[in-house]
Amino acid sequence: MKVIDFNKVTRKIRGSKFDDGYIVEQIVNDICRLGFRTATKYLLNFSPSKLGQLGLYGLRKLAQIRRDNPEEFQRLIEYLPEEEADRII
Repeated sequence: MKVIDFNKVTRKIRGSKFDDGYIVEQIVNDICRLGFRTATKYLLNFSPSKLGQLGLYGLRKLAQIRRDNPEEFQRLIEYLPEEEADRII
């Protein structure tokens, strides 16, 4: 399974049109809570509404970008190299 490199994602979001002043901190909190692998699975498979119900507000905002701006979402997302992804929790 591919794992999103959320470190690179947050760097790309910081200062972009999607940076509302909270999103980066919210993404970091969600990643600390879930881990990279689970956060990737949730982001790619759950709706923004479901993520909001789970209290995952950073992932919710990313899912909204995925839904509303799929091209921008693809530009934001980078995956970890396979060997790193295998070592990630």
